[in-house]
Amino acid sequence: MRWTAFLLSSIFLASLMPVLGTDLTAVKKVYMFPMRGNLDQYLANRLVPSKTFQVVVDPSQAEAVFTDQLGEGFEARLEQLRNASASGCPCRATESDRVSADTKQETENQSQQGTRMRFSGSSRGNSTVFLVDIKSGVVLWSAYEKAGGSSPGFLDKAAARLVRRLQRDLKRK
Repeated sequence: MRWTAFLLSSIFLASLMPVLGTDLTAVKKVYMFPMRGNLDQYLANRLVPSKTFQVVVDPSQAEAVFTDQLGEGFEARLEQLRNASASGCPCRATESDRVSADTKQETENQSQQGTRMRFSGSSRGNSTVFLVDIKSGVVLWSAYEKAGGSSPGFLDKAAARLVRRLQRDLKRK
C-alpha cells in the first residue's frame, strides 16, 4: 500500500513540474549573467553552435539564466531582472557587473567571514555553474568545474565540457 501511494504521489509531482516551469527541457532561451574569468563568454560561445539553447542578449526574452553564484546578491539581480521584464525595460549586465562578480564574493567573505552561509562560490578557478529558472528561481541544472587555470584555452575547454554535460543531462530527461 505504501509503495502504491509513493508511486502515485511521485507521478503526480513529476506531472506538475512542466506546469510549475521547472522542467529543464522546456527552456529554449537563456541569458548569461557575468561570471568569473569571463566564463560566461566561453559558455555562450559553445552553447550557440551546439543549439542546446538560444543565447539572448535581452534578459527579458530569457526563460532561464546561467550564473556561477547563488545567494543574496544573485537573488537581488534576479529580482531586478523580473521587475525589468514585467515593465518591459531591458536590464542588461554591464562591465561593472562583471568586475563586481569577481570582487564582490571576495569582499563579502572577508567582511562577513563566519557569519553567513555560502551557497556557492568559486575560488581559484573552481566554479559551479547554475541554470536558474527566472520565474520560479528554481535551479534547473548545475555542474561543478574543477580549477585548472584561467587561460583562454582552459576556459574554452571547460565551457565545452559543461555544454557536453548539459546535453547529456537533457537527453536523460
